[in-house]
Amino acid sequence: MEPNCTSSGGVSDTPPPGGVESWLVRHRARTLLLIVVLSMTVRVIYFAQLSAGPCIRMHGFTQSDMAFFDEWARTVAAGDWLTDRDMHPQHQWHDLIAELHFVTHPEERAALEHALADADSETTPTRLLWDRWYGGRRFYQEPLYPYLIAATYRVFGADVRWVFMWQLLAGVLTNVLVYLIARRCFGDVVAVVAGGLVLLCGPLLFHELVLLRSSMVTLVGLVLVFWLTDPGLESRSWRPWLLIGLLCGIAILLRALFGLFSLSILVWLLCSPLRQPAQRLRCAAALAGGAALCLLPLLARNLAVGAPPLGLLSGSASTFVCTNAEDYVADEGFYISFKHAPRILGACDGRLLPAVLRTLRTHSGVASYLGVLGEKFAWVWNWYEQPNNVNFYYYRSHASVLRYLPVTFLVLAPVGMVGIALSFRRCPGATAQGSQRVVAACVSQAVRPAGTLAATTKPKTLRCNTRCVPLYLLGVSHLVPLLAFFVVARLRAPLIAILVPFAAFAVVRVVQWWVTGARLRGLLALLTVLLLAKWTSRPLPEQRNLIRYSDCAAAHWVYYDYLEQEARAAEQWERVADVLDEALQVAPGSVRRMGLETPARTIEDHLLASWYANIHQRRAEALLRAGRSDDAVIHQRRAAELAGAAEAFKLSAQDLAPAM
Repeated sequence: MEPNCTSSGGVSDTPPPGGVESWLVRHRARTLLLIVVLSMTVRVIYFAQLSAGPCIRMHGFTQSDMAFFDEWARTVAAGDWLTDRDMHPQHQWHDLIAELHFVTHPEERAALEHALADADSETTPTRLLWDRWYGGRRFYQEPLYPYLIAATYRVFGADVRWVFMWQLLAGVLTNVLVYLIARRCFGDVVAVVAGGLVLLCGPLLFHELVLLRSSMVTLVGLVLVFWLTDPGLESRSWRPWLLIGLLCGIAILLRALFGLFSLSILVWLLCSPLRQPAQRLRCAAALAGGAALCLLPLLARNLAVGAPPLGLLSGSASTFVCTNAEDYVADEGFYISFKHAPRILGACDGRLLPAVLRTLRTHSGVASYLGVLGEKFAWVWNWYEQPNNVNFYYYRSHASVLRYLPVTFLVLAPVGMVGIALSFRRCPGATAQGSQRVVAACVSQAVRPAGTLAATTKPKTLRCNTRCVPLYLLGVSHLVPLLAFFVVARLRAPLIAILVPFAAFAVVRVVQWWVTGARLRGLLALLTVLLLAKWTSRPLPEQRNLIRYSDCAAAHWVYYDYLEQEARAAEQWERVADVLDEALQVAPGSVRRMGLETPARTIEDHLLASWYANIHQRRAEALLRAGRSDDAVIHQRRAAELAGAAEAFKLSAQDLAPAM
């Protein structure tokens, strides 16, 4: 018997008789409940493991977007609901670029200082310059996420844990949507595998306890895909498209990349062969109208404060310059171009299009810029979770649950890419225009009595799975900004959720080929996975460490340093020693391996060795004051070893300097 599919490429609600697929269809409610329970259990453990350490407080690191989101939210929660002020971050690299600009434009510094003197303001010329480049009262980034934080602070108090609560719930819903979307696109067998993969995915869980919007962007994208794969959209009514338009508008206020996704959905809708031209136009108008309706508050706010009416974010120009100029280093992720940014931003006064054109002119030719894009594309698919603001590998040292969850980008990237290719492939198995149940039906056929398969009608060729189109478009919408700007883990996280259904499909497909005797196809698929894995598992550059000096230092500044100073003020030397010991327990493995016979090899090693040598020395002093001289000697010795390891690199660097 053939799998039962709809004529439009969708999945019929009627399950195939017998087999694994049919059993899973009958137990959908239990499967869904199990995913919810396990998702919540993992998140309770994760929250408990991080709540007593520095990771839950990383938004206190002032040189981060997390600190800016927190500051912005507190400002809004305090009553400035329009953000009627110049609200932009001011990090050290901002000051450095401004100072480099003033070197060649001293008259501009003098003019800004004169303006500040007349206004009797406490701000600085560098701050005033960046406020102008960022467009004054124009939003620095899309406003929805900080406004959600502000609403949370206003209702529950300014404790970031309340924000993390709804981000964890969003993670549970993300897991549910991955399962449901995989079920709609590929059937129940693939959906269960996808549910298992997303449950065991550490990088997705990691971002749910970070004051960044990665988890919300992931969820909103999946919500849109879920509605776009709804069989109800096959009706001729425009009303479902109005709802999708409203969701698109909300999504754009969260991240502007959803504007690209909305546009691609609009084009897809207008090209749909399932409707008459007049019906397409009505649905497209509903989609566009719904999105525009949600953007009206942005328009009203901008007009009220004097910002550009449709201005949504102002940081794009500086980011594009720094991450697309000829000196861009792709493996750094977010890179600061001190060579080009001061000149280009000063000449363009922060405007995006002129900045883009001047940045492209820094390249010697098209091949040079294509080389930069190629490096970015390679890093999109690399196993490494490129840190930015926070570090996945540092969080794993505080949360064992992250260490034990085995599914990472290293697993999902090669398998997911094969799954995407297989989902495009025309496949046999049914007479209708759809392939959602083909894979699962073949698996169920494999467990039926011998001879059943031979009695079926000769299969016909199907076109590709049209239910996957929203997933394809969402993936491209996330990929384009990564190539246009830079690749880091927090921006790549939504791609992980998109890859999971395809990875699950690839796994089920290979199993189906194996059990039905098509083992050559299965072996070819496995070989492709291994070849892709060799590419995606490329090692890091020699000078890169999994955990950086800045990750450890930031955690110390926001947590351990406060506890240490508090204990020192009370002369509780045992407490001081305990706090510093806790900091040493999560030192990177590279630090533990360094010593007099294993010197620092890179600048990162040098910084880490110096940092932890100081911590060992301070703990030794605290132990001496506490009367534990024997323990103090051990830490003094270790401090000397690390200081020697750091000094060895410093000396070797000096020796090499004349030859460089």
